[in-house]
Amino acid sequence: MVQCAALNCTVKSGQGLSMYLFPKDPKFRKIWTFRLKRDGFEPSEYSKLCERHFEKDQFAINPDVAYNVKFHLKSKMLKPGAVPSVFDYTDPKKKKPESSLSVSPVTGTCVSMASGRRSTALEKIAKKRRLIKGNSS
Repeated sequence: MVQCAALNCTVKSGQGLSMYLFPKDPKFRKIWTFRLKRDGFEPSEYSKLCERHFEKDQFAINPDVAYNVKFHLKSKMLKPGAVPSVFDYTDPKKKKPESSLSVSPVTGTCVSMASGRRSTALEKIAKKRRLIKGNSS
C-alpha cells in the first residue's frame, strides 16, 4: 500500500480516497515537491498525494456539486496543472495535546484546560443544562 507523501498525513491507498501520482512534468513535479516542505524529499515514481491536499476547485468536477446533484464520483480527477495547497506543517513532536474541557462547579462555565479560555458556546449549553436541572427538581 502506498501512503500519502504529505507530512502528518496517514492516508493510504485503499481507504476510499483518491490518490494522485506526482506529475511527470518537471515544472509541476518541482512545485508539488516544494509545497510538501519536506527537507531532502525527492518523490519516486510511486509517490502519491491524497485528495485531501487539493482545494475543491482543483478537481475537474467539483466534488460538492457532484454530491448535491446525487452524482457518484468513483474517483476524483484533477484539472491539468492542479497544485496541492492544503497541508498540516506542524511538527508532530510539538503538537499540543487535545484540549479537554471542564465545567467549573463554582461558576458553571466551561473552561478549556489547554488554554484556560472560556468557550461561550459551551458556556451557553452548560447554562441551559443547569436551568433544565433546576426546573425539574
